[in-house]
Amino acid sequence: MTDAQAVDALVAFFEEKPDSEAYFAILEVDGNAKVYLYLSTKCIFYSKIFQILQNVVMRGKKLGKTVYVFSIDADGGKVAHANYVSESVRSSGLDARTWASRISDILGGKAGGKEDGAQGVGVNTSRVEEALKVAQEMFSSK
Repeated sequence: MTDAQAVDALVAFFEEKPDSEAYFAILEVDGNAKVYLYLSTKCIFYSKIFQILQNVVMRGKKLGKTVYVFSIDADGGKVAHANYVSESVRSSGLDARTWASRISDILGGKAGGKEDGAQGVGVNTSRVEEALKVAQEMFSSK
């Protein structure tokens, strides 16, 4: 899935369901587009996956909708996840950092961010469906 396809899927979802408050998805992103940046002796890994996830999240933000998206990098044995919590949902008590932290409990790895948006990387790729379900449940219980 390309960047444009991922964003278009979110837009199409809300066009079909304009009253929906949130979008959840596991995106099949091409994980082969990776870039390595070298700073001093430390190699910092930047993945095209995160760029695509962030573009989907940003489109959700522009629409005023809550978003949680995931993508598995099977070759790297990692799963990336990112979220955005709309202002109306935040006022109901859902914090993006808490949400991502709970997902990281399932996926392993770490997450961080701000109250309106967070991201993380985990290592339990086989548990991404479970993580998606928990993300949906946490949103529904807000």
